[in-house]
Amino acid sequence: MTLLEKLLGKEYYLNVLNDRQQDYVASTPFETYREAMAHKRSLEENRTVHYVRTISFRSKEPFHKLDNLSSLKPSRFRIEP
Repeated sequence: MTLLEKLLGKEYYLNVLNDRQQDYVASTPFETYREAMAHKRSLEENRTVHYVRTISFRSKEPFHKLDNLSSLKPSRFRIEP
C-alpha cells in the first residue's frame, strides 16, 4: 500500500449505466481503470443497458470482489449533471 493510498484511500472505479429509464451504478466497484473499461466493452452488444460514464472514488475501506453477483440488484440513483 502506497503512502497516497494510506492517506486518501485506494482508488476504485464504477461504471454508470442506463436502461432507457434511469441511470444506475454497476453492482461491483472495479479496482483498476482497465477492468472498468473491459466491463464497458462487454456492454457494447447489450441492447437493454447502455454505458453512460465511469466515475472514480477513493475509499480507505477495502472492497472485496463478490463471487455471486446474480443475487444482487443494482443500486439505482439519480445522477445530477
